[in-house]
Amino acid sequence: MRRTLPRSLWLAGVVSAAARAADGAEAPPLFSDSVWTMVWTIAVFGVLLVVLKRFVWGPLLDTLQRRERFVESSIASARNQQREAEARLKEYTDKLAVAGEEAQAIVADARRDAEAMCRRMSEESAAEARKLLDDAQEDIRRARDRAIKQIHDHAADLAAEAAGQILQREISADRHRELIGEAIEGLGQLGEPTDEGRFG
Repeated sequence: MRRTLPRSLWLAGVVSAAARAADGAEAPPLFSDSVWTMVWTIAVFGVLLVVLKRFVWGPLLDTLQRRERFVESSIASARNQQREAEARLKEYTDKLAVAGEEAQAIVADARRDAEAMCRRMSEESAAEARKLLDDAQEDIRRARDRAIKQIHDHAADLAAEAAGQILQREISADRHRELIGEAIEGLGQLGEPTDEGRFG
């Protein structure tokens, strides 16, 4: 930039001299009194460039570079946070899926346990009912056997008593019918249950 500036000033001076020559005016020499002005202008401009570069452009570029680095670090941090958030979301999703499977397994186990308990209780109730029925049937059989034995015993007693009476005296046909009726009546009374549950 320092090399192009004097060249531009020289071209500007040449163009200005050519313009004055075209107007018919006498062209001043290229390096007259304005040479020192031009030198001071170039010097001041150079000093200005140095001052601007040191105190303006340098800090400005540093600020812009720091800003650029900050933006890049912010973008990198945001990307890292996004990756971490995605990883956490995937982790939470996986944990939620595992928890759902565990909950389903627990419910299935509870259902199986409840069904097994119901079956066991039903089988126990059925077994108890069968036992009660068998016991009742056994009690009925024993009571029937006792009643039949009592009937036989009583019938034998009546028959022996009737035979004894027949042997002691001669029985007429009417008396014979009376004895049979009494025996039948005694058998009827024997077949009726008493208060103790036995046949009298």
